[in-house]
Amino acid sequence: MGWNTARISKLNSFEEARKRFLDTPPIRGNPLKVRPLGWRRYHGLASISMPDDDTVHLNYCGRLLVVWHSDNTFEVHNPYWKSAYVPDNIYNYVPIGLGFGWDKGRLLLKVGAEDFVMENGKVYNFQKVGDKYFFLNSPVAHSYKLNMREFNKKMESVKSFLDWFNIVSAINNEHTVLAIQEVYANFKVQHNVPSLMFYDTVREKCRASRIPEVETIYMKCWEEQRVSEFLPVRGRRSYFNRFTYFHRPSAETLYQWVSDSSGEHWTEALYVMLNSHGTRMKNGDHFTIKQDHVREYVANIVKFLYRDEVFNQVRLDKGVLASKTNYNFFTPEAEFHINSGTIDTVSKILGESK
Repeated sequence: MGWNTARISKLNSFEEARKRFLDTPPIRGNPLKVRPLGWRRYHGLASISMPDDDTVHLNYCGRLLVVWHSDNTFEVHNPYWKSAYVPDNIYNYVPIGLGFGWDKGRLLLKVGAEDFVMENGKVYNFQKVGDKYFFLNSPVAHSYKLNMREFNKKMESVKSFLDWFNIVSAINNEHTVLAIQEVYANFKVQHNVPSLMFYDTVREKCRASRIPEVETIYMKCWEEQRVSEFLPVRGRRSYFNRFTYFHRPSAETLYQWVSDSSGEHWTEALYVMLNSHGTRMKNGDHFTIKQDHVREYVANIVKFLYRDEVFNQVRLDKGVLASKTNYNFFTPEAEFHINSGTIDTVSKILGESK
C-alpha cells in the first residue's frame, strides 16, 4: 500500500465497522451529518454511514464502495472514480488479506495471491468465517485468441470494398467535411439516435427532478451524446486507442454496406468511417484516411459482430489475470445501447417537470 490520503485503517468485521461509526462524531455544521472514515479533513473523500442497524456503508468520494452486513458478509462495489491512484486510497476499505491493484488501465481486486479484474456494474460478495474471508462469487477470467481461419472467412466478403478504396484513395483521398457531416447525420437518423437538443432538454429537466435515478440518467445523457457522435465505434479516438463502445445496430448496417459487392453504399460507408477515424487536413475543411486504417476499422467491426465465431475463449485458473489482448471485444464497455433501459425514466423526468 502506498498513498493512503485519508489515513484509513482496515475494518475486519461488521462489529468493527459499527463501532467505528458509533465512535466517530459527525462533521460539525455539515447538513448531512457526514461521519469521516479517516482523517476528518477528508470526510468528502472517505466517509462511513449506517442506513439501518444491520448495515454499515463505507463510502469513497460520496459513493458506495464497501457494505458490511450484521451476518459478517460484505460487498465490494466497483468504484465510480478510477485511476492509477485509486487503489492506494481505497486499499484499507477491505479487510486484512484483501486489497486493490492496478494493471494496464484495469482496477484489480486482490484476494490473497489472486487477482481479479473489477468490471463496471459488478458487486463482489464475501463471507467472513472465523479469521478467514471466502469469495462467494469470484469471476471467471478468459483469454481470447483469434481464430484466423474463421476471421479470414468473414473478411473475404469485404475484400471488394477494400480493393475499391485502395484504387479510389490512390486517385484522391481528400473528402469534404460537409459531405461527411451530411452522410453521418442521415446515418444517425436511420438508427434513431436522439438529437443533441433532446439530450440538452433531458439534462435541463434532470436538474429539477427528484426521482432516485436522476443522477444516473444525467450522466448517461452525457455519455450517450459523446459516443453517438462516433457511430458505430469510436475507433482510435477511444481510451488507449482501443476499439470499444460498439453500437451493434449501426455496426451491422456498416458491415452490410461494405460486404455488398454491388458497391451501392460504399461511399456512405467510407464517410461514416471518416467521421470517427479520419484525419483532418491542414486546410481544415477536408478529411483523409489511410488504407491500413480503413482495413483496421473494418476488421474490428468484423471481430465485434462475430466475436463468438472468430475468437476461441480459453478459461483461466481462478485468480489468474487475463491478458488485455482482444479483451476489448468482450468487456462490458465493448457495447453500448442508446436509451437502453432509460426511456421510461426519461419520460417520467420530462413528464413531471412540464
